[in-house]
Amino acid sequence: MDCMAWDEMEQVPFSRKGRRVSYSVSHDPLRGFPIPYAFGYVMLPEGIMLYSLFTDCEPFEERLRIGIDMEMVIERMMTDRYENDIVCYKFRPSS
Repeated sequence: MDCMAWDEMEQVPFSRKGRRVSYSVSHDPLRGFPIPYAFGYVMLPEGIMLYSLFTDCEPFEERLRIGIDMEMVIERMMTDRYENDIVCYKFRPSS
């Protein structure tokens, strides 16, 4: 199977909920990202582990914990050089 052959791929929906398995908080500036920002891995029920930015999790020292339930949201990630919004999926702690 050629992983880049579009005719051999299929879309598979996955859950919008998962469990945080790791995280880190970066204080290093990265173009377009406010600092600090949090990121890490979320394990979905289907067994897929996704790398993601995290949102709605401040204060970090209180809300970032391994093993908590997370939910996916779509948010602005950054603005490009033409002032267009770039959106992406992020995860936040489930309510």
